[in-house]
Amino acid sequence: MIHIVYGENCPYCSMAKQLLKNEWIEYVWIDVTHDQEKRMEYARMSGMMTIPQIFSAEPSSENVIWGYTELQQLHSDNKLQELLKNS
Repeated sequence: MIHIVYGENCPYCSMAKQLLKNEWIEYVWIDVTHDQEKRMEYARMSGMMTIPQIFSAEPSSENVIWGYTELQQLHSDNKLQELLKNS
């Protein structure tokens, strides 16, 4: 199951959520809008300071997909479902 670390008013977070909804892919929404410590914890795992931070399974450095652009590319290349099967 995909995990999305997001913040309020983030258009790329909303686009990631919509892409997954359109493909009937289950996801967990992790809100870090008002929790800077939690946001930094995920940033250390992903190596990213921006949101969304997208993980193919439970958040860890091994499961990071990166952001919306990378999620969209996996989808365009028909590799997203394959990735989820292996997670």
